Amino acid sequence: MKTIYIFLLSVLFVPVLLGQIPRTISYQGVLTDNSGNPKPDGDYAFVFYFYEASTGGSAIWNESKTLSVSKGLFSTSLGDQTPFSSNVKFDKPYWLGIKMGSDPELSPRIAFTSTGYSIISDNIVDGKVVKSLNGLKDNVTLEGSGGTTITSTENKITISSSSGGGSGILGVQNTNNTLNLINPNGPIATVNLKVPLSLSGSISSPENIITANATGNGGGIAGLSTDGPGVVGLSTNYYGVYGNSPGGTGVGGVSETGYGIYAFSANGHGIHAGSNNDYGIVGITTNGWGGVYGEKQGKTHGVLGYYNPTDQLYAGVYGWGGSDYYAARFDGTVLNYGSLYVYNDLGVYGSKNFKIDHPLDPANKYLIHSCIESPDRMNIYNGNISTDGNGLATVELPEYFETLNIDYRYQLTVMGQFAQAIVESEISDNHFTIRTDKPNIKVSWQVTGVRNDAYAKTHPMVVEQEKEEKDKGKYLHPELFGQPEEMGIHYLKTEKPEVTQQQLKNTIGDENEHK
Repeated sequence: MKTIYIFLLSVLFVPVLLGQIPRTISYQGVLTDNSGNPKPDGDYAFVFYFYEASTGGSAIWNESKTLSVSKGLFSTSLGDQTPFSSNVKFDKPYWLGIKMGSDPELSPRIAFTSTGYSIISDNIVDGKVVKSLNGLKDNVTLEGSGGTTITSTENKITISSSSGGGSGILGVQNTNNTLNLINPNGPIATVNLKVPLSLSGSISSPENIITANATGNGGGIAGLSTDGPGVVGLSTNYYGVYGNSPGGTGVGGVSETGYGIYAFSANGHGIHAGSNNDYGIVGITTNGWGGVYGEKQGKTHGVLGYYNPTDQLYAGVYGWGGSDYYAARFDGTVLNYGSLYVYNDLGVYGSKNFKIDHPLDPANKYLIHSCIESPDRMNIYNGNISTDGNGLATVELPEYFETLNIDYRYQLTVMGQFAQAIVESEISDNHFTIRTDKPNIKVSWQVTGVRNDAYAKTHPMVVEQEKEEKDKGKYLHPELFGQPEEMGIHYLKTEKPEVTQQQLKNTIGDENEHK
């Protein structure tokens, strides 16, 4: 027997305060068979649909749920499981479609009455109705005084002021003479601020005491000074100067001969800068000594770079000079506590030494050895071996030996007794054979080879080189040839700027003066 379902739609709406309107619709129904008898008690699967037409079309919202039926009665809140999407605005007629279990959707669809459309009031609360004016509600009266008039046309309120025959800033002047308005009636008014001007008050982030917005390519705030700082920022627990820009420069400083930006901190960071996608700090100078300058005063570092290792391609400090310039230059001793990797040639203008604590007196002396020099990129292999009863011994070399090296050289020294030793067979398959004229002779051997790897082939060793034109007539060590230091190839006049805390205090004044 075919089952017939009869549903009763009841949309319940409970008045609530503005801003608390629930985006759900209460629904009640009666489930019966074709004879009008209530269906047995139990849980039934329902699917509810919203349509924009009484027939056809696609559902703009649907919600599946299992409801408990008692004596044929059931109830639910539409939208409590699947919230109404933004396209369900209740600003047009909607129809409700219902489907139970695997049966087809019931027909006809049920048209919504006006109560459901009260949900649209939620949109009104968010922007279509003024809720208050300066904290005032209900009936608010606007009054104009001091030459100010208020007029209204339809839904527009106009507040205007006028004085005499012109327009502009009205003639206002403080009694303490800290603010002068010249030509206040316009057409252009000039504001003169008496100095020093102090603005103070309680303000909370993200608000500011002074805010300047510039929409063109000019500056929001400019500070100019002949001998002192153009802008001074002091803060007890936060940034003295803070700049934020979504697409440009947060804080920029430009100087032709002096400091573009100068920062000092007694206990924290002089400058703390960061960036998600670009440079944290960029220093550029046209006539100065350096784009970024760091000076050590006390037990600290002039410039400190730290990298939290997540990718080995990056570094705490990175310098780039291209093919013709230095990526980094150090005038003084450089101390490295980690490994040093060089991707191209390593040139040393002095000697290559190792320096360790002296093994016999490590507390008081050093031991220094120099490296072996050669016009070749030479690799050295050595060891000791004894010949057998037939006076033969085979020396096994690393399996990469013949791939890495060419131009082999041999040296043999017998030990323990007079005997003769020769290389009976030269290197082949990464080994060679030694023969002695007596059996059981201990032999010390040494083999050298010249590097023949891909880098060595691409960059062959050039022992004697012409100096570049710009360096001819100059010296790496001019003092060794009786020449002044200015004749050095790498000579750089280092008139470094000297800055002390006292000089800073003299420049910007005592911090207490700005509190």
